Amino acid sequence: EEAFEEVSADDSSEFSYDSDDSTSKAEVMAMGHQLLKKKRRKEDMIDDMYHRYTFNDTDLPVWFAEDERKNNQRQKPVTKEEVQQMKAMFKEINARPIGRIAQAKARKQRRTLRRAEKMRMKANTIADDEDVSEKAKSAAIASLYKQAERAGKRA
Repeated sequence: EEAFEEVSADDSSEFSYDSDDSTSKAEVMAMGHQLLKKKRRKEDMIDDMYHRYTFNDTDLPVWFAEDERKNNQRQKPVTKEEVQQMKAMFKEINARPIGRIAQAKARKQRRTLRRAEKMRMKANTIADDEDVSEKAKSAAIASLYKQAERAGKRA
């Protein structure tokens, strides 16, 4: 019987796809956008990541290895403009109201319109009543508007 050796996942990579960093997310989105729009092929993108300095040598002096780590950065296959476009898209998405909030605002607006329509109907019935004097009609309509205003402030 052979037992399997458990190996922990290596999370020390410099480029993480689930990173919270907005620049990393924007770069990944820009790469995905390039792939979707057929601007670049997946194989070309992978091939561009390899160059003559890809393979890490182990027998190097410490000062040289540190210098290489600092100066030999991997080139991302996206431009700064593409990354900025994706960041702008993220900001636009975040600026949109959440669906529940938009629904609540729409409900409130419908309620307000319904109240205004009811008030208008009541004011019309008061104005159409011929048995009441003009002064009493205007006072009744004014109190109706005042009552509706108080109700609107509460809501």
